[in-house]
Amino acid sequence: MTMKLSLLGSPDMRQAILDAVREGISVRSALLSIGFSEMVIKDWQRTVAAGTWRGSETPCAPEKLEIMRDFLEQLNQARHEHVANMVRVLNRAANSVNEKTGIPEWRAALAMLTNSPFSRGEWHQYRPEEAQPVVEEAQSLRQLSDDEVISLAGDEWREVLTLPGVETP
Repeated sequence: MTMKLSLLGSPDMRQAILDAVREGISVRSALLSIGFSEMVIKDWQRTVAAGTWRGSETPCAPEKLEIMRDFLEQLNQARHEHVANMVRVLNRAANSVNEKTGIPEWRAALAMLTNSPFSRGEWHQYRPEEAQPVVEEAQSLRQLSDDEVISLAGDEWREVLTLPGVETP
């Protein structure tokens, strides 16, 4: 189903999307579940940025722009509210222990934070293959002498490392 311009002003439709996102449902799924195209948000973002509808020369009506701008701000806030709620759940659970198992109840919130498209950048767990270049670089540095490491350091570090009283290994 393609979104019609008349639906932009529907408070019920916008609220349904915001409520779903606050619960942790992806924007894409929230849109598709009520019959909106998944491109709606991108269209709205481009329209708000350009002031014209779908990259055309036709200006978008100011009242429609305001509806889209407000909704996009509310959508961003809803995403942040969900993440903040998951952090609160994680904090509460990390301080409580399951009486039967003796294990803190933090796994569900952590899984949401590490897997949500919105928060996984901040809460991403590095896999061994992602850390390998860092390990290889550290191993290369260990093979250098202290003088070679100091020569590779930037000017401000070289200055600090050569101050009287600073002992280097």
